[in-house]
Amino acid sequence: MASAVDTREMHIRDMLQLLTGGRPYIFMIMSYGDERKPIFDYINGVTQEHFNIVCLRADQLMTAGYDLLDKIHRCIAGAELVIAEISELSPNVFYEIGYAVGIGKLPILVMERGATVPTDLKGLEVIEYRNAIGGQGQFERDLAKHLRFRLNSELAVIRDMLQAPQPVPSYIVASPKYPGKHCRIQGQVYDSRTFGDHLGILGLLSTFGSMWGEVKGVELISAQHAPPNLAEHDINLYLIGSRKANPVCEKLMPLLQRNGALQWVFKPVDGFTESDGDWPVAFYRCEAGTEKLLVGELEEIGPEKEQVWVSDYGLILRAPHPHFPKTRTVLIMAGSHSLGTGAACLAATRSPLIQQIRAKLPPGKLEDKNCAFWVLVKGTASRNDYLLDEDGVEIVDAGVYA
Repeated sequence: MASAVDTREMHIRDMLQLLTGGRPYIFMIMSYGDERKPIFDYINGVTQEHFNIVCLRADQLMTAGYDLLDKIHRCIAGAELVIAEISELSPNVFYEIGYAVGIGKLPILVMERGATVPTDLKGLEVIEYRNAIGGQGQFERDLAKHLRFRLNSELAVIRDMLQAPQPVPSYIVASPKYPGKHCRIQGQVYDSRTFGDHLGILGLLSTFGSMWGEVKGVELISAQHAPPNLAEHDINLYLIGSRKANPVCEKLMPLLQRNGALQWVFKPVDGFTESDGDWPVAFYRCEAGTEKLLVGELEEIGPEKEQVWVSDYGLILRAPHPHFPKTRTVLIMAGSHSLGTGAACLAATRSPLIQQIRAKLPPGKLEDKNCAFWVLVKGTASRNDYLLDEDGVEIVDAGVYA
């Protein structure tokens, strides 16, 4: 639970990071003073128990260099949603509600039973409570219902997919390279838009920025030049590419799959070995003693009839870090070719596709950071430029590891 912290020497962004632990937060508008603090504590308990979201109010925040109004503006703007306690109306309550409405953050109003909703606030959601001490079963149910509906936002689903229990530090580990003959047409199809591994880098940086504001505590490093023991470091890992491009992925994939009955494997195509240098990658689903090769479609294009992948499969694996399971997360986005890797990257970082993943998984598993799960995706290239758009990604299947 958030508590008052001396944050006067901190920037507001860092202050919020400290008070929330990097989690989303709800800003609560209320009269200053301790008279209504019990209802704040109660609502904070509900939001944390049901949604793992901390509730903040203005008097928890002490900052130097910003006046009170600027502080409140920033906190309201950065909040996942706003709750306003209106049993006792005061100028600050009216002002903050007006500011929230003005920037499109329509607040949920809570009030003690018997109080009156001012005419100017009618039309906003209102939830009544009897008192701040006991008998709040119905209030808790009503509040949880309203929050569940309002928190099902674009940013919330991205956080469910990507944010670790302790989000900092996070390392993006990738090795984008000029395509070879086994992954794309060398020199024939140009990357006029973001493609392949770069989709993951761009998607992760964009989503981290939307969750945390300025991207801080995130590193982007080369998989080929990463320390050999990187997988043992106390960090979150976001790994792009299969074992050929990303040796860290090779070390962690078996551990993340927890010796489950179903195993996903990337290895050289039959007839090749790792000693062949730029060996082509094959993608297998291994189950009940059998291996099923997952392979997309090649098509001849251009005057030279060069072959290019027009469809390909990719894999997402997300699980607690095997060495730091309570605090850190590992996410792998990989395919046998650039098209499949790109499809996995889009599926893991775009909220409409994450919603489809949620629908494929058992209820509650996407947001459960203790859950290890896999997602099989398929990417189909655009016929205009043979690159990949969001609507070219299909969520084929998904499941969890016990």
